[in-house]
Amino acid sequence: MKKITAFVLILARLLMSCSVCLARDVSTFDVLSNMDNALLERFRAGGLSDEMIKSFMDVLDDEADKLQKPEDRQTLEQYFLSLLLLYVFQQERFLPVMVAFDQQFQEEVVYIAETGKIPESLEIFFLSVMGNNIAYIPPVTEEYYDDVVEETPAPTEEPTPTPTPTPTPPFSDLEGYSWALDAIRLLHDRGFVQGYPDGTFHPESPISRAELAVLVSRVFLDQTYSYSKSEYPDVSLDDWYAKSLLNAEYFSIFQWIYEGEFQPDLPVTRQEICAAVYRAFRRSGRTTLKAVPRFEFLDFSTISSYAYDPVQQLQQAGCIKGYDDGCFYPDRIATRAETMQIIASVLQLP
Repeated sequence: MKKITAFVLILARLLMSCSVCLARDVSTFDVLSNMDNALLERFRAGGLSDEMIKSFMDVLDDEADKLQKPEDRQTLEQYFLSLLLLYVFQQERFLPVMVAFDQQFQEEVVYIAETGKIPESLEIFFLSVMGNNIAYIPPVTEEYYDDVVEETPAPTEEPTPTPTPTPTPPFSDLEGYSWALDAIRLLHDRGFVQGYPDGTFHPESPISRAELAVLVSRVFLDQTYSYSKSEYPDVSLDDWYAKSLLNAEYFSIFQWIYEGEFQPDLPVTRQEICAAVYRAFRRSGRTTLKAVPRFEFLDFSTISSYAYDPVQQLQQAGCIKGYDDGCFYPDRIATRAETMQIIASVLQLP
């Protein structure tokens, strides 16, 4: 898998250097010239001039200066890197700087240049390194609703409604799964899922990694983009799910979730589904809105770092719920019915 460890660690060092330079008595470039010339040499080895390097360092200083208000200083360490990345990645003239950090980072740079978005894998990696969520998402304020004007409609005489016949379930074995019936019907009607030849769906069965790759690719991703070869050594181009997986790999859907071999037949856990679906949703160019109050599951500490933010965001959007005991059980194997419910809920977000 692509490794951006060196890139993030270097940015962390730059962050510490920026903290030293907040008073602006001396620039970050000057500090690094005296304290860490090896880092500057790495830039130069990537073909960058000192003028480009200094210009990049000046951006770091300028962004640090903007966060010196008392209310911002308290959260500086929390989201400085995210704000910095969001700013710097929008400056095309600094793309060579990113490439100079690490040659393995080039595909992420291409993704950023094409979409204008930061790959979710970066945010997930920050989370695992820093120990908390530093991806800055502006809160939905009361002003967000200012333009919504509720008008009281004039009373009208409503005709007696004609009873709507209950639609026939798309599969024969969905009795007892009324909570997932609408989700399964939606995904079936749109051609995303199919049942078995005998007309059943097996809602209680687990879903495999290969099936998840096919689902997220079909439902959320632009399938004109894909890799020509999988980075997983146990995946062949002849595998039935290979095309969808190559598409998912292009968008870093499974990065940090499945390392080493893909093991396509293994069942998927609840946290793996949340991470993959949320990443795919974000890659589709949409943003999760906070629709319900935040609730922190009692077993949040057991959620893996790559899934912490997706689980929290999907819970706040009303797409997932925990169990009656207040726990999420992230490592519990997810059923096909649960998976359809999560995917359909995310698909229907505004």
